[in-house]
Amino acid sequence: MDKMYLSQSVMLGVTFFALSSGGNMLAFIDIPALVIVFVFALLFSIADTKSIKTRVRNFSDVAVLGGWVGALIGAICYSIVWIRRI
Repeated sequence: MDKMYLSQSVMLGVTFFALSSGGNMLAFIDIPALVIVFVFALLFSIADTKSIKTRVRNFSDVAVLGGWVGALIGAICYSIVWIRRI
């Protein structure tokens, strides 16, 4: 159990070090992607009427799926910009 907390602390420390050494913290925050992931996950977890454990599990599953949807939207947007340059 201690190893789990230690590894999570190290991961958070590395993440915050990367964010702070990048210069601009707002460059790491993507509001539209955050909205897609959080709103999808929140709505899907609220729609379930089972136990809180199931709702948390659904929230985490749909948050990952929302991340993939956001990545796909971003890839399409960048592709459109790249095609228009040609």
